[in-house]
This record gives sequence, C-alpha cells and structure tokens, in this order.
Amino acid sequence: MPKTSPRPPVQFEFDLICIGSGSAGGSAAVAAARSGLRVAMVEGSTLGGESANYSCVPVNALLQVVSDLETARNGFAAGVDAGRVSLNWEKALAFKNDCVKSTGVPDSANAFSAAGVELLTGFAQFVDPWTINVGSRQLTGRKTIIATGSTTHVPPIEGLEKCGFITFKEALSRPRPPASLFIIGGGTTGCALAEIFNAAASRVCLAEAAEHLLPREDPEVGQVVEEIFKTKGVNVLTTVQIGGVKLRDDGQKEIALTAKGEVKNIIVEEILVAAGRIPRLDLNLQAAGVQFDDAGIKVNRFLETTANHIYAVGDVIGHDMLTHLAAQHSRLAVHNLGQAKAKDKLGFDYAAVSRYLALTPEVAATGLTETELRQQGLPYMRAMVPVHGLIRSRLSNRRAGFVKLLCAPDGRLVGGSVIAPSAGEMISQLSLAINAGMGVNEFKNNLKPFTSWSEAFNLACQKIR
Repeated sequence: MPKTSPRPPVQFEFDLICIGSGSAGGSAAVAAARSGLRVAMVEGSTLGGESANYSCVPVNALLQVVSDLETARNGFAAGVDAGRVSLNWEKALAFKNDCVKSTGVPDSANAFSAAGVELLTGFAQFVDPWTINVGSRQLTGRKTIIATGSTTHVPPIEGLEKCGFITFKEALSRPRPPASLFIIGGGTTGCALAEIFNAAASRVCLAEAAEHLLPREDPEVGQVVEEIFKTKGVNVLTTVQIGGVKLRDDGQKEIALTAKGEVKNIIVEEILVAAGRIPRLDLNLQAAGVQFDDAGIKVNRFLETTANHIYAVGDVIGHDMLTHLAAQHSRLAVHNLGQAKAKDKLGFDYAAVSRYLALTPEVAATGLTETELRQQGLPYMRAMVPVHGLIRSRLSNRRAGFVKLLCAPDGRLVGGSVIAPSAGEMISQLSLAINAGMGVNEFKNNLKPFTSWSEAFNLACQKIR
C-alpha cells in the first residue's frame, strides 16, 4: 500500500517526530531516543494521554473500589461481619488521584527529557510529508509516528448541546455523584461508569442503541451484563432511539426516547455521553499524502501509512481502541521504521487481541466473536458453560458468568469470552493458546489448578460441538 513520497529535504532536524504523548506516542518516543535517534514529541493536550490521566487508569481505580465494596458485601453470607459498608465518594476520588500519580504521568515531562526526547507543546499540522508546524516552530523529520488517539463521539441529538452534558473526564472529577444519571452508550465506557455511579448511590439509566450492551461482543456477553446490572438496580434500556433532550424549569434534564418501540420520558440531574470514540485526525493529513476516512488513518500490516516514512498507531487508525494494543503498535512501529527491507519488518497480527472490562464480575474476550465468524462465512464449533458449576464459584459465593470457546472445524481455537471474577487474567491463557495455534485438546491438556476459575476452560473444551 505505501507509495513513493516526494523528495525529502537534504537535512532533517529530527530522525523521528512522534505526534501524541500517550501510551503509543510516548513509549515510541522514549524507545527511539534510547536507541540513539534524535526524537521530538508533540503534544497538544494533556501530557501522557487520556488513558493514564482520564480514562483507563482512573476508571479502573474506581472499578477496583466497587469490586472491593461488593467483595465486602458478598462476605456477609460466608460469615464476614464488617458492619454496614458503603462507597465514600471523596475517599474514592482521592484513591483514584493517587493511582494516576503512581503511573508517573505527572512527572512525565522530566522522564521524556531524561530519555533525550525534545517535548513541544502545541497542535501539529503537516506542511508537507516531511515538515510539521507546531505553533511558530517548524520541524522536519526523517520519520513520523502519528499517535494522536481519539476523542468522545457526541451523537447529533436535538437539544443535547444546549441542555449540556458531561463525559468521563468531568464525571470522574465531580465533588459529588449526581442523584440521577442518564448514560448515552452501553459500550465499555458506559458500562464502567454505570457500575461506578450505581455503587456511589446514583440512580442510573444506561441506554444503548444496539440490541444488547457491549455490542462489540457476542449477544450473550451483553445480555448477562444486563442481567447483572438489573440485580444491582441499574435501569438498562436497549434498542434505544433518543428523540431529543430539554432542560426543565427545575434544572433537571428530560430525555425523550423509544426503547424497543416503547415511548419513554426520563428525567435526571445529569446526562453523560459515552457513545464511542472517534480518531483525532485534525493534522492536515492531505498535505502529508496520508490517506484516511472517518474510521481512521489507513495503514498496512507494518503500520505504514500511504506515505511510506509516516506510521500511524493506536486509536487513530480506528481498530479496537485499547491501551495495550496502542502500546504494542508503537513497539512494532519503532522496530519497522529502522528496517530498510520489508522482510525485516514485523507485521501486526490481530488474531488474539484481548479485550477487558473490570466490572464485577469481570468481562473479557479475545480473538474472533461468533458474530464475526458468521459474517465472514467461516465454519466453527462452540461451547459455552456457566461458571456456577465450578467449585470456585461455590467457594466464593459468586454464581454469575460463563466461559465461551470458539474453534475452527479442525479444533484450532479462534476466539472466546469470559465473564467471571478473574476474567482479565483468564483471557491471557486463551489469547496465548490462539496465538500458538493450539487446538482444543492441547488447551484442555494444559492443567488448570483445582478450585480455580480457569477450570471452566476444561469444561468448555469437553463440550465443544
């Protein structure tokens, strides 16, 4: 796919320019600088990116608080008497802030400088394939990595902008949780925030346009999460169409919608938009000869754009928007930009990219979904077993969840999903098996510890059909 770029300048100020300082751009800049390259990094927003500052780290810190709360409550049935337990919002926010500080992000400017990276603050704009303006500064780079990430998608709902809304950034810094909250979007962010604010005693309504929550995954995943949410008191609406939003005289916000054809009017204190993410593409990419569309920048398997010296990594290419995926992209891009021959470059393999959401219980998946197998017309076999039959389920007094395995007709594992208290750790076993080309029998013969959640994998292997 890469095509020949225009003739480069005779001299370059930098060997590499990284646009973006998050999990992809920041790690790429440091790795390249440590290898001896002259590196500049451009950041137009928050140093360290959204994942560490606003989304993954803060959200997962608060989800851990919720998990601890539910563990304490769950212990009552087993004889643990800790008195009344509840979530203290002020202390939870302090814990969240400490977690962000522990990542080193607040001191990342010094870390980048110590690694030999020159940091420039401002928004990057391509002048040509080799030249980038950052404010009044003009840079030239032999290679460029675009790692600008993504931003919240705000759906075009009548009255929403006028009425006002918050995103996860504002939600997780509020001095108090809202008394009532309407969340637009039942994907990973929407579900995570529903879990957090429900535990903080907000009256939560979670609305998803698709037929089930977590529409990236197979229907069973979203359906089980919906059932669990309902037992916790979350009002879940699916197949939702929002007609409009208005601000009432009493300061409350009213949402007019239909859910599965039923007309509803919902009144809340606050509206939170979590309707997905869109790539940040405002870089004058046309001047660089980089092709893109609304879904993101076009890259080949080596993460090269249509300008063969420019790479794009992370959310900006529009694949699964995952922090660990962006970090792996950056490692491959740094390797590939130093290789002159295609045979020495590393291509990215999406066969077993794990996806994880730290709800209680946790949700994780990897590889292909059953929906994707059907859409691609690929034959497959499957098995799904509930976790309540496990000894670990009885010992921990946690019954909700399942393990689902998908394999090709020859028995080779191609995907799966897990809802269980340790799903985030379990899914790595399955990802490793898929990447190794392991079959069901090989995976089953890999011993799983007695009384562990992983025993569910062996039960599923025995039922593959």
